[in-house]
Amino acid sequence: MNPYAIGQRAVAALAIVLTCEAAMAQPAPAQSAPRGTAPAAAAKPDAVKPAAATPGETAAKPEPHVFAIMAGSWSGGGTIVLSSGTRERLRCRARHSAGRDGKSLNLSIRCASDSYRFDLSSNVVERRGRIFGSWQEASNGVSSSVSGSAAGNRVRAVATSDLFTAGLALTTQGDRQSVSITPRGVHITGVHIALRKH
Repeated sequence: MNPYAIGQRAVAALAIVLTCEAAMAQPAPAQSAPRGTAPAAAAKPDAVKPAAATPGETAAKPEPHVFAIMAGSWSGGGTIVLSSGTRERLRCRARHSAGRDGKSLNLSIRCASDSYRFDLSSNVVERRGRIFGSWQEASNGVSSSVSGSAAGNRVRAVATSDLFTAGLALTTQGDRQSVSITPRGVHITGVHIALRKH
């Protein structure tokens, strides 16, 4: 055989061997997922759980009963107005005691001016915002029934007897208390008092 032809065949055979080895050395291509199938999602780390909710604030405490607000020792002064138009300055002391259930009140107010004095006491109970009980004025020896309302920091009542009728308004704000008494049918037309808690 012609030596030149033999050389050409040897070179071709060597090229085929090298091509096969190179193909075997390359990694196989990734197999694609079948059509219509979603690729598998990569695993996600565990989600961080939110911190536990802190407990809500405790419910606000209920407002104290008006009788509890009124309770205590008080002193101060005010004015008494007579039917003649005369006005006199009053010096007053008061003491109020609320019952254990918070629904009853013993009230005592003593006042004096240069020519007049009165000693008022009352015992009342409260039911669903309404109050009722008795009222006595020791200096003049009179007594009556009393009824009205109590809400928030205010008491409003009317005392009624065969001899007179009197309106009572009492408001307590912190350590201050105002009392207004408006009688009818007697020689006193008004009493206005401003008290401060001891």
